[in-house]
This record gives sequence, structure tokens and C-alpha cells, in this order.
Amino acid sequence: MKKFLLSLVAILIAVPAFAVEFTSGDFKANIYGKVFGDLFYTYSDSSDLTDNGALLYKDKSHHLGIPGYGSSRLGVTMSYNNVSGTIELGVREPVRRAFLKYNINADDNHYVLVGRDGTIAAYSFGQVSMDGNSLNYFGTLADNRRFQLRYGIKGFELALIMPNGGSVAGTDSGYKLPIEVGGQINSVVDNEQAFQAIPRVELAYTLSNDNLDFKVFGAYGAYLYQYAGPVNSYKNDTLAHSFNVGFGGQARFGNSFLDFTGWYGMNLGLMSATGNANYLTLVAKQGNAAQSEYKINEVSAAGLAIGLGHTFADKYTLQAGVGYQADFGPGYKQMDDSLGAYFNCAIAINEWLSITPEVAYVSLMSDNQGNPEGYAVIAGVQALLAF
Repeated sequence: MKKFLLSLVAILIAVPAFAVEFTSGDFKANIYGKVFGDLFYTYSDSSDLTDNGALLYKDKSHHLGIPGYGSSRLGVTMSYNNVSGTIELGVREPVRRAFLKYNINADDNHYVLVGRDGTIAAYSFGQVSMDGNSLNYFGTLADNRRFQLRYGIKGFELALIMPNGGSVAGTDSGYKLPIEVGGQINSVVDNEQAFQAIPRVELAYTLSNDNLDFKVFGAYGAYLYQYAGPVNSYKNDTLAHSFNVGFGGQARFGNSFLDFTGWYGMNLGLMSATGNANYLTLVAKQGNAAQSEYKINEVSAAGLAIGLGHTFADKYTLQAGVGYQADFGPGYKQMDDSLGAYFNCAIAINEWLSITPEVAYVSLMSDNQGNPEGYAVIAGVQALLAF
């Protein structure tokens, strides 16, 4: 895949008018892609900051890396009359998206979709560093690619999401929770069983016109766990609830724009929408160590983010934004909060190539017991080849 993407870059550079569309009667095919190349320097004083699950920053460390290449993708959308299908391949995820869509009565705003696509109960923007992090975990909610059945009509969308997509990249964190035993948080043990067939429900409504896109959304998911211990032990089912409600959008004023989002939720780490730490605690029932049960670590969270941008001469787009998230729950001495901010400038070289220098600051601030968790300063540039 990497060799193919590099070859594709060479072809596009050599042939700027590279054809990506094909039409034959009512059949149409469109090939599209995004190839990312970046280089970012990071200084961090925290070993708790992560980038896509990979620990990049050590205590008082300097780091130079290329985290964004893995988001490169190549896709094709084929359509015949009212039916279309999309397959999108990636570097980090072999199959990023794969779905069929049927437009009812040939109306693009009235459809049924089935397959793997992005979730709808989220809104994010702005930040390109940390592999296009878009202030996720620092004020915005992450949208993830999951298998789903979705119905849309006139801006309203209803989706049944299958949180277990059968792969690490397509499975919610709620199915691989760590477990606390005797005050120590360990990996998932064999006698923890998660029932993986409960769909999550997501709703969204988007109002769009020339000057405004405004979206309201919500989601609810249930995660069922069972401890199956020794023969004579107590078997306990624990049902964890996860939900969010929020809004987001963009207002446009000539060449200027304003991005915004706000939300509240509970146990959002289960649906991989934020990084708040859910885990299961295994406790003895009625003082009998042989009779054990699970209890879920409940975490509530709220976030807010805002970004401003302006385009000059149809070529330079300056953006700046800031976001804040706070987690709170039983046993918290204080809120576990985080803060992120970015400033970048997207420079359009031509219709298919752009570069974006960026400086960003992210901080985990303090944990729920008041202990400082550290920060990172990130500076570098992202190149994007899109067609």
C-alpha cells in the first residue's frame, strides 16, 4: 500500500490533469484519495500524552516524527441510477470505509446506507497535528468508522451502530476495558466477558444554508459485562451506559468562518468518543472472595471548542482554535481536565496540493486527584495531496 501511494504521488505530480472520473451511460465511477506527509517536532513533559494510542512523548523529551502518513487513503465510489457503493482503503486501516447507499426516489437527501462509515454523533475541526487530531479529547468528540445501518431524510439522520467492527481500529474501547483488582488496574482477564451484539443508537439533524451549517446530535450505547468465576462463585452481569448530546457547526461571514461545538456525555470512553478512563472493578460480594462482581468506573464529561478562520486571496487560510474538556465522577477529588489550542495556515499550492504549517499546545492539566499531568508543544508542517 505504501509503495502504491508513493507511485500515485509521482503520477499526479507528472500529470496534473490526472483523470479520476469515469462515466458510461447511467454508470459512474469516481476515484479519490488523500495522501498525507508531515513532520512535527514535539516537546513534552508528560508520559501520559499519546497520539493514536502510541506513546510518543516521554518525560522532559524531544520528539521528531511523521504521525500523519497513516491516514493516507484511496477510495472509489461507483453508482448506477439510485444505488452507489464506496470502498476506501488506507495505510493504518486496510479498509477504512465500505458501504452501499440507496437514494430513495433519486433524492440525495433521502437515503438508506449500510456498511462501514463514519459515526454521526460528533463534530470536530481545526488541528492538523497529532495525525489530524482536530482537538479530539481537548474539547471535541471523535467520530469513528463503524459498521452501521443509517437512514437520512432532509437533514435528519438515524443510525444503528455496531460498536464491534471485528478489528482493533473498528471496535469500541468498551470491549477491551482494563480491570481493577485489589487497587491495581490490569489488562482484561479471561473471565471477563463482554456481550458484543448490542447496537448503539445515534441521531443527528443538520441545518445547512449558504452561511451556516448547524448540527445537533445524540447517542446512546449499552455495554454488558459478565464475570464468570469458579464453579461455585457468584455470576454478575454489569450494564454500563454511555451517551452524549451536543451541537456543532460552522458560520460563514464572507471569507471568514467560525467553527464551534459543545457537548455533554457519560462514559464516552466506552464508545471511543473521548479519552476518559473507564475500567471495571472486580469486588467481593458480601465479604466473600469467591463471590465476585463487576462495578463500572462511571465518568461524566463535557467539552467546548471554538475556532476562527479567514481566507486571503483564495490561497491562504489562517485558522486558530481552542478547546477544553472536563471529566468528573464518583471518587473524583476535582475535575480531570484537558486543554488544547492550535494556530495554522493552509496554503493552496494548486487544486490538489496544499501545505499547512501549524503550532499547537495540548495539556492534560491535572488528574482527578489534583496532580499535574503535563503538556506538549507541537510545531511542524503537513502536506496534503488530494484528488
